[in-house]
Amino acid sequence: MTNNERPDNGAETADVDPGEPIRELDGLEDSSSPRFLPRIMGAIDRRILSVELVDAVRDGFREMFKQYWTLVVSIFKDKGTGKQ
Repeated sequence: MTNNERPDNGAETADVDPGEPIRELDGLEDSSSPRFLPRIMGAIDRRILSVELVDAVRDGFREMFKQYWTLVVSIFKDKGTGKQ
């Protein structure tokens, strides 16, 4: 397949032939528990929340370090070397 034949992400999919159905999957039952999807979604939400909290804490420490560093630099800059 060349670059000219490759469909774009935003291309219409109506002209794409999905092919024949898979016979082995005809007997597959969707017998998941009614609590299955809410449990999965809850787990995903907990992971997202923990990532957000870790990012916030990391950014907070980074900003605090930058402020202290600026303070230390300004103190030494204001003192000068003592030579005139």
